[in-house]
Amino acid sequence: MNILIVDDHAPLREALRVCLQLALPQYDIREAEDGRSAWSELRRSLPDLVLMDVNLPDANGIELTAQIKKSLPLVPVVVVTGHSIESCGEDALAAGASAFVMKEAMQRELLPVVMRVLDRAHGTSPRDDDAAAALGDDRAEAGTPGADR
Repeated sequence: MNILIVDDHAPLREALRVCLQLALPQYDIREAEDGRSAWSELRRSLPDLVLMDVNLPDANGIELTAQIKKSLPLVPVVVVTGHSIESCGEDALAAGASAFVMKEAMQRELLPVVMRVLDRAHGTSPRDDDAAAALGDDRAEAGTPGADR
């Protein structure tokens, strides 16, 4: 089982990888820095989920999401963006993304969204509270769900 992070910003990829490894240790976290390397990783091994940045050096993440969904319709894609919801959210969903998360809300929303998408796709993800507890998040005790779109 694996998750592919597609983002050209290496420190963000690293932070996402660490976060996902802590919360979802059963998943192998793979990385791609651009559209070309994303396709290479997709050909190597089909991921259970793709986290997609919108702005890549050689591709538009929304267009890449549409191409992935056309070629691999069962692979869920979560678009991660720093753009406003109005300019990006509808386009991401129209391209076939399962969800989108604003970068400024990532710390709060990403794990709950990822787990819901994985759960919908495969029925195998741990509960939000379990992942929150693994990260030492106070929501585990409060039972506060994360947001997903």
